[in-house]
Amino acid sequence: MYKICIDFLMYCFEALLLYNYANNLFYSSKPRKIRILSVIFVITILFFVYQIEISNLNFIAMLSMYTLIISKIFDAKLKNAIFHSIIFMGIMSATELPAISFCTFLFDDFNAMHSNINAYVFVVVSSKLLYFAVMLAIKRFFANKKTNEKNDRFFWILFLFPL
Repeated sequence: MYKICIDFLMYCFEALLLYNYANNLFYSSKPRKIRILSVIFVITILFFVYQIEISNLNFIAMLSMYTLIISKIFDAKLKNAIFHSIIFMGIMSATELPAISFCTFLFDDFNAMHSNINAYVFVVVSSKLLYFAVMLAIKRFFANKKTNEKNDRFFWILFLFPL
């Protein structure tokens, strides 16, 4: 039960990050309510796919859903949407691997993340903090100057939110 609650919070943060990232990088003709509801709908689907615990299915679902949301809801071209979805997945993988490795070292058990709730919380929090930091830095790099100045406060609030 604790794991599902942690996963739910993790996907809520993921929805915030996806919405903030896509909203600042792409101009959408869709109303804000449609964009927010679409992101929530997609993240809810991804949450339930994650609960099945099949890594390959989760990876393919995330890549395709992120591409779909960025291309259809935020009006990005398909190549651009695929590029940003791959960035999301690459950074997510690159930040989870060191967290899992450190957890293995810290708890002295390769499967500690699956058997110990403390190890799971450690991996989720540390990997997501690193993931959010890198993704928000990439967003700042890709976003234009006017957007960066306008959303500077929200950037730091979203950056510190997982703490």
